Amino acid sequence: MRYYLIDEGRFTKEALEEMPFLTAILFRMEHPVSPEEIVRAGEDVAAWFKNHPDGPPVKQLFVELIMAGLERMKVTPLSTIPDDLQEVVIMLAARVEQWAQEYEWKGQQKGEQIGEAKILTRLLQRRFGPLPDWAQEQISKADSGLLETWSIQIFDAQSLEEVFTTRA
Repeated sequence: MRYYLIDEGRFTKEALEEMPFLTAILFRMEHPVSPEEIVRAGEDVAAWFKNHPDGPPVKQLFVELIMAGLERMKVTPLSTIPDDLQEVVIMLAARVEQWAQEYEWKGQQKGEQIGEAKILTRLLQRRFGPLPDWAQEQISKADSGLLETWSIQIFDAQSLEEVFTTRA
């Protein structure tokens, strides 16, 4: 029996995308950069098996590789995993849009929170002078609701400590 050693690092992503071999698609699935890349690789696998109906019985392996790639990227997994590879690709294509919207929303929320923290910090510095470490730490750990509360309390507070006292 002979085994062949393939140096997958020798091939660029673009070169692998042009190769019509199941091995090349496998390499692409092992190192996805985005959910879209997994969908494209899944489409290529489905097309390969369609063109090679008597090919090796490894369709389930590719379904599992798709799921493992999604897990590595820490995206919300599919709720069910169909047995048919083409169904997996269709489900993935639909989910990629949803994931993109989730990432955009989370990024927007985080950006707003960072902006609120910066504004509060500037206002507090203007009113009370340089902020001690404990105040900066509280601001960095606070959620948007607490930042908003503190930004309102800044107007009535007589001291920096009073700003960070939560009022009912």
